[in-house]
Amino acid sequence: MIVSWPLHGYPISEQFFYFAEAYLEASSTMCDRIDEEDKILSYPKSCVILFLASHAVELFLKAAILYRAPDDKLHHNIDGLKQRYDTLFNDKEFNWNLPFRTGYSGLEPDQIESAKKNVEPLDQVYRYPVNPKRKEWYGVYGFEANSFKSTLNCLKNDFIRLKKPYLRLTTGCTRTRMRRAGDPEVLSKTTLCCP
Repeated sequence: MIVSWPLHGYPISEQFFYFAEAYLEASSTMCDRIDEEDKILSYPKSCVILFLASHAVELFLKAAILYRAPDDKLHHNIDGLKQRYDTLFNDKEFNWNLPFRTGYSGLEPDQIESAKKNVEPLDQVYRYPVNPKRKEWYGVYGFEANSFKSTLNCLKNDFIRLKKPYLRLTTGCTRTRMRRAGDPEVLSKTTLCCP
């Protein structure tokens, strides 16, 4: 049985990182298998792959933000999280050209604000077959597994590169945690492999 308590006591930013890594791994695993599937039924699975990867990016950004600014209020907007990340991590070693961002090249600032109001929220497009009004999403969406595999590999390499400077990660560690009331021991040391 897999249980949650081994993560208890880890810094919250570190827990967010482990979840980001797990979502990315799940996305990669599904992406490796999708070419074997029936193409008609694969579009929903491709949306799940994209959602898992975009959520991994969101969680990684939150991990970094919480590391530097633990009291920051978080949200689900990747563009906004990336702006905050760039503010907190403005050294060159932390530069990250991440996917799942909306670009507005060639538009004036007032046009950008207008365009932002009409952009479909990708995290919703990836999660649901229709919008909240039960209408088809505006536009046509496509997915090509082989090209997305390179995006996933880049994300994995970015996670590895970016976590080193600010997260204390080990392959094995000892944590001390408080037991819940009613447990036979009040305090115990637990040796575990970090996820």
